[in-house]
Amino acid sequence: MKLLKKITILLCFLSLIAFVSCSAEDKSGVKEKDNTEEGNFYPPFGDYKDGKIGYSTSGGEDLTITKVSKVSENTTKIKGYAARSSDGGAKRFDFDISKWKKTIKDGKDIKSEAFNIVVKPGDNLTDISIVYYYDSSTLEITFKSENSSVYLFKGTKQP
Repeated sequence: MKLLKKITILLCFLSLIAFVSCSAEDKSGVKEKDNTEEGNFYPPFGDYKDGKIGYSTSGGEDLTITKVSKVSENTTKIKGYAARSSDGGAKRFDFDISKWKKTIKDGKDIKSEAFNIVVKPGDNLTDISIVYYYDSSTLEITFKSENSSVYLFKGTKQP
């Protein structure tokens, strides 16, 4: 009986050690943390459409389309209109971006964020955020105008 009791205690002790060692195991190999790279990780060139703006100017210009194009080897131009969050009015923007920061998670490209943004002189735009999401091919641009109105363009890449 004493032998059975000792074996039971020994098994319980070994089980406890195994449980504690599994709980304390380094799990860094399970999920990779976010990595960022700086460089010229611009969105794909072409047209992006925001269906929420949905109107054009009297001259026939389509305000729903924002164009992403290459200015030079290290500069991307993004030009279009964004809608005011309060009443849907639109404001033109014209940005030149020379640096982007790409976020990579678990080996997949997640997003690119512009961080060296030049605004067209006289536009007086602040709090500018330009992000391209790889999984949905979505370009999201937010900024404030001189009167602190918030504007948003959220469009997807067009074929």
